[in-house]
Amino acid sequence: MRHGTRRPAARCPTRTQAQAQRRRQRPLLRPVAGGRAAPACWAPAPAAGWACAARSAPEALPRAASGHLSRGGGTMSGAAGSGAGSAGSVGSVVRRFLVEYGSGTPSRLKVLDAYLLYVLLTGALQFGYCLGVGTFPFNSFLSGFISAVGSFILGVCLRIQINPQNKGEFQGISPERAFADFLFANTILHLVVINFVG
Repeated sequence: MRHGTRRPAARCPTRTQAQAQRRRQRPLLRPVAGGRAAPACWAPAPAAGWACAARSAPEALPRAASGHLSRGGGTMSGAAGSGAGSAGSVGSVVRRFLVEYGSGTPSRLKVLDAYLLYVLLTGALQFGYCLGVGTFPFNSFLSGFISAVGSFILGVCLRIQINPQNKGEFQGISPERAFADFLFANTILHLVVINFVG
């Protein structure tokens, strides 16, 4: 090397060269916390023109995964808590209904409700027998099912008429008169049922 000669300074690459170098050295985008990606960033290096400074956050990935897991766990625990809360609310509604039914319902209506439950279960058992075993003899099944359905409807009508809360709608009908109508309608219904059985 001769004395008195200067070493030429390093040139900064042109825009086209910088773009080509950027395409060659562009790193892959990696997901980090918050669902964002860490893009490649080009910054001028102090010594030689442009250099690629890729920002990667390898330690951010486990944190993001743990964050997703914790959020998912919170959602699952929240769903379990809401399910337990709904079960508790249903139980409280049933208990409140039973307490109010026991304290605010007259004994006449309780007896009639027991009769309606019996008729409903009888009709359900007959229908289940029909599905499981068969309809032979069909006339017997049909007459028994009609008897259950008709008795249930007449019992509901009687309950509506003798309910003290409906006194304003049935002013000319006493509970005794309503019960007599119920017995008469049941007699007609079961005469038809017996005739249908043959």
